[in-house]
Amino acid sequence: MRLTLLHVDDALESQPDFIRACTNADAELIWVAEDASAIRLWGKQQKLDDFREALVKQLTSDKAEPRLTFMGSGDFHHITTFLVAFALENQSAPITIIHFDNHPDWVKFENGMHCGSWISGALKHPRVEKIITLGVCSHDLRRPERKGANLTLLSQGRLELYPYDHAPSRVKRDYGRGASFEQKDGALHWKTIRSLGEQNFTDYLLSRIKTKSVYEK
Repeated sequence: MRLTLLHVDDALESQPDFIRACTNADAELIWVAEDASAIRLWGKQQKLDDFREALVKQLTSDKAEPRLTFMGSGDFHHITTFLVAFALENQSAPITIIHFDNHPDWVKFENGMHCGSWISGALKHPRVEKIITLGVCSHDLRRPERKGANLTLLSQGRLELYPYDHAPSRVKRDYGRGASFEQKDGALHWKTIRSLGEQNFTDYLLSRIKTKSVYEK
């Protein structure tokens, strides 16, 4: 396992004990804060391309080696698409991305990419079979269509979303049903972690992962 500290802002530096422990564990240190400042929260395509180039230049360790990466604040969730692509360069088999977050990050966004829209970008990679999002409890699930949610991904089976606990989400279009939801009476009724129980949900989650390789975010 290759331990990496990805400095995109000062979030990691504000934790000196953590930095010291990682340094003692021979962590790989990558400094791209100057380039990342141009894509904090969101970035147009050229700025995103510039950052990706700066990042990849420093990701020099063995690509076949599993990597555990710590990086800055949630303003940079969209960097995940670049880390996934890098991890898949020497990977021929499909992967499943497990996404732990209070927000679904499933917004449709055409003018580049931002921290709440990276899901759609990651699913464009031909070897990403699907993304499973866990633990969402935020207001993003209230009338999600109004907030730009790409709910078609649920219908296609490319995305599964399991809130910890949440009321049904009101929608206007028909999305049918999937592994993580069922549409009834104009709302998406979620299969929640709380309703299943944590141990039962763990077993269910494992049954939903069909690939040998998993990327956790």
